[in-house]
Amino acid sequence: MHRHNPSADEWTAAYAAVPMAVAQAVAVLVDTHRAPLAVAFYDTLLARDGVARLIPPQVLRTRLLPAIQRWMQFLFDPVNASGPSPTIALQRHVGEMHARAHIPAELVAQGFRAFKRELQALLAHAPLDRTQVLQAAAHVDWLTDLAQAEMRVAQTQCEAHRPTPKPPPPEPEWGLEAERRAQLLALSDEEDRFLRSMLNTVATFNAELPSLGASPLGQWLHHKAPLLFADGPEADALARMSHTVAHLDDAVLPRLKEAVAGALGGPVPSALLRDAVAGLEDVRQQVNQLFDRLAQADSHTEGPASLFSPPLLTRILRREMELARRKRTSFAVLMADVDHFTGMQHTHGTEAGDRALQHVAGLLTAQVRASDFVFRHGARSFVLVLVELDAAQSLAVAEKIRAAAACTLAAPSVSITLSLGVAVYQGPTDPQALTGQAQQALALAQAEGGNRVCMAPA
Repeated sequence: MHRHNPSADEWTAAYAAVPMAVAQAVAVLVDTHRAPLAVAFYDTLLARDGVARLIPPQVLRTRLLPAIQRWMQFLFDPVNASGPSPTIALQRHVGEMHARAHIPAELVAQGFRAFKRELQALLAHAPLDRTQVLQAAAHVDWLTDLAQAEMRVAQTQCEAHRPTPKPPPPEPEWGLEAERRAQLLALSDEEDRFLRSMLNTVATFNAELPSLGASPLGQWLHHKAPLLFADGPEADALARMSHTVAHLDDAVLPRLKEAVAGALGGPVPSALLRDAVAGLEDVRQQVNQLFDRLAQADSHTEGPASLFSPPLLTRILRREMELARRKRTSFAVLMADVDHFTGMQHTHGTEAGDRALQHVAGLLTAQVRASDFVFRHGARSFVLVLVELDAAQSLAVAEKIRAAAACTLAAPSVSITLSLGVAVYQGPTDPQALTGQAQQALALAQAEGGNRVCMAPA
């Protein structure tokens, strides 16, 4: 049994170790008997005391049984000999599914043993000679061991990262590395939704897979990335990334949906799945390359919090106004101010004030989406540009920020609250007028005692 995380080369070797005719025979056998094999996998788990409570019948019927059938179809697809990366990704995703369902790894291992026993018994009746049966048995044994190793690693990692209460919470992160992590996390979310959809039913696939361009990563590419990567080779690399995203949305994913719908529960062409996984991995590499270049010449941020510099605000607002007019959407400008900041500095010193601003800067960056903008504005204020939101959505974000900001920093004990003013762009105006509306709404919030949100009149 493989206890380590198998390499892609090890997977390739496993697929190449068996004659193609034998691999195809195993694939046909698995496809023909996938329903009883899936039942055998989970029956062993459900026989254990307490496990049935972890897996409601509806979840078993509508999600887990279809998922494990697709899992075994992909695992034994002979096409994987030319590139196993999609199947590797699926093994890890199934491992994460089991971790999220709180199914212990040792129970999953029992399911694997039951699955192998059932499949080995079926091999005895397959149209193969004795030598081929032995080759097929070794093939099944090797692949299921590799799959279990991948699942075990993924399940262990998922459980290790499960949130546990840990006082005090860490300070929010900011800067280029936080921006990079935010985009990679957004991409991981899209990969997770894609793989989950592929493992589940056809209806779920069609319902849960909106375009990558409409995802948080896609919004970031559309709104913020053109400012971060405006010149030279970075702009060219950004254009290539946008082309990759468009190719996935316009070509690969529609073909996958058609293939899944046409398969009616049968195997989906692995070539299409490989194209999708390769495209997502290509975007991941491009994100890392862009941030590596930007880190060497960071000219768009300033100050200890690495927020966007004020001179860019007018430029961004003009561009967002143009985008909003063209797409017939709205966006919001939020003005946020640390309450009683002058008194805080007078009582606790400038260092405490700097720590408070640093904390708020990181918190603001963490609370908004990757496609939004956060600016320093004067000594103690911040301006946020929230793209493609209406008035109600913008007000909800502002309230979330206000609630999250209320805290007490230690050593020395400094209480922090924020007042916020919200102005929504819904028609012709200019950047100065829009920020002026947000400023007036902020002044009203402060006049009413602070620690509140006020909306500028429509």
